[in-house]
Amino acid sequence: MADENMLEAAVQLLRADGHDIVWVSQAMPSVSDATVLARAMREDRVVITCDKSDYGSLIYQYGHQAQCGVVLFRFRGLPETAQAQFIANTLANEAVDWRGKFTVIRTGPVPNANTPA
Repeated sequence: MADENMLEAAVQLLRADGHDIVWVSQAMPSVSDATVLARAMREDRVVITCDKSDYGSLIYQYGHQAQCGVVLFRFRGLPETAQAQFIANTLANEAVDWRGKFTVIRTGPVPNANTPA
């Protein structure tokens, strides 16, 4: 499930790669992140987002369940077209199980984080 702030180009690339993507901007614009997380849980979808604080707060401060998994992308100095391709390439890795984790993927010198949700 692509959060509302996800780049349209990334959503298009993921769909072209065969991913069944629900894009919040199209399916349920302006809903809360808690609503997105609840729907992702119901539909067994991983949430992909560029929204830094909200999902982490929901999970770690407010105890929301996220067995569906959340992947947070953080970009530094990368043009949007490159961001979209980076997202598509990252999610194409079928060896990675994103479910049940809050995963932060950053470009730049900061290491990635992958912790239980």
